[in-house]
Amino acid sequence: NLLTADSYSTYIVPGKTIQYLQTLTPVLITSINSMDEITRKFELGKVVDLNLGNLRESILHLFENQDQYRYNIQEYGNLYPAKTVTEYLAMTQEEGQSNRVVENNPTVV
Repeated sequence: NLLTADSYSTYIVPGKTIQYLQTLTPVLITSINSMDEITRKFELGKVVDLNLGNLRESILHLFENQDQYRYNIQEYGNLYPAKTVTEYLAMTQEEGQSNRVVENNPTVV
């Protein structure tokens, strides 16, 4: 069930949320979503409880303030830039090399 605390989105980041942020689209998510804390902290959209009045106000708020939300999303992306698979592999190799240096050097504590 996507609308209850037993939802899969309570435990993982739903792919649609990432897709919306990649297109600079402010998100409207429920407070049971795993992204609610990040959405609030970085002001990437609105976090709502499940009731019709709150939902209507939140949609209007997102529409009226979409430029500010898009700016916030861009800033968030600058803080946490995406990496390619090649970049992740290079990071893994670098970490492995630094671990081997420490393991082979008894003077390093």
